[in-house]
Amino acid sequence: MRILCVDHVGGIDVFRERYRVLSTLPGVDLTLFVPETWIENGRTVRAGAAEPGYRLITGRAGFRGYENRGFFYTGVLRALRSARPDVLHLMEEPYSVMALEFVSLCRRRFPDTRIVFYTFDNLTPGFHYPYRPSGFYGRVQRYVHARSAAAMAASGEAREILRSRGFGGPVRHVPFGVDPARFRRRDASGERRAQNLGEFVVGFVGRLIPAKGADVLAEALADLKMDWTLLVVGGGPEAAALKSCAASGGWSHRLRIRTGVSHADVADWMNLMDVLVLPSRTTRGWKEQFGRVLVEAMACEVPMIGSDSGAIPEVIGDAGIVVPEGNAEALARALRDLYGDPPRCAQLARAGRDRVLRYFTWQRVAEMCKAIYDGMLDGTLDTEEVAPWST
Repeated sequence: MRILCVDHVGGIDVFRERYRVLSTLPGVDLTLFVPETWIENGRTVRAGAAEPGYRLITGRAGFRGYENRGFFYTGVLRALRSARPDVLHLMEEPYSVMALEFVSLCRRRFPDTRIVFYTFDNLTPGFHYPYRPSGFYGRVQRYVHARSAAAMAASGEAREILRSRGFGGPVRHVPFGVDPARFRRRDASGERRAQNLGEFVVGFVGRLIPAKGADVLAEALADLKMDWTLLVVGGGPEAAALKSCAASGGWSHRLRIRTGVSHADVADWMNLMDVLVLPSRTTRGWKEQFGRVLVEAMACEVPMIGSDSGAIPEVIGDAGIVVPEGNAEALARALRDLYGDPPRCAQLARAGRDRVLRYFTWQRVAEMCKAIYDGMLDGTLDTEEVAPWST
């Protein structure tokens, strides 16, 4: 089975892992096509060298960093001719220009190729978003829908949005994955003492931007009567505001911000935490589409508290605590409850690891993809499916 995967962030190591594992499955002949460079979270990412197990082809991209507008100057036809795919797997939204490029060329040159796309999009009408049914992106989306054999959705919300926009083909839930050998529990007690982190370490991993709700977390922590430390792994435009809040509240000595941490080292920092909080809030143009740090924390056996923004409750399931988004009082109450209940923390830690091993490893993700490919090619793929981790 010849597979051509197209992924605008496929040059990033954490996203490349899915292809490393997919290439090891029996019968898979994999080619990965990625931009030579891409801008992700303000940083330029280079595709890197080819790896054993699959072929890597790169192309020059325009509008790097803009998923819906990004397009390839070079490489599209070269990738199709090289792979001659039975399946074209687009890790791209169906309204994106990259999807349009590949679908239009593939249907002309390789009409028997089965096409599947991936969607995170969970925004209903009324949100500020580039998609408009009567506009350019709406026409692109309808074109890609009509020529695709199946779709992969990151969440139940994404599936419902896809249906509301007219896609009638089979939809399968495929989550973000994690490497459980890299993300696992380790004894970090010595490092905690060395960094003087205090009795109860509250963790935040991600960009410091308004949508991620770090200010809500700061408000929740301000009145907690315990020996806590806020450990932030990440940076962004809200870092200065967070530091100012800590200074005005008299808890600067409790705040640690670590920037420039590579993804390879995130697990080490997570192991310093007693709880990880993802207090995302819905904005005019975004709500949480999955929450990668949640599955990483679960794999490290770190209890989680998340808001009810977007897909967070679906990902957490019964392995963490969900609070209303923007509600600092509810978040503070959840933090106090965990601090005062070590047995519950241990139970949530075990449940999180078990949940990851059952649903969210890259091995499981690769097997899901392979089953979709097989079903498209032999005509056995069912139309509807409920995400197994949400039942």
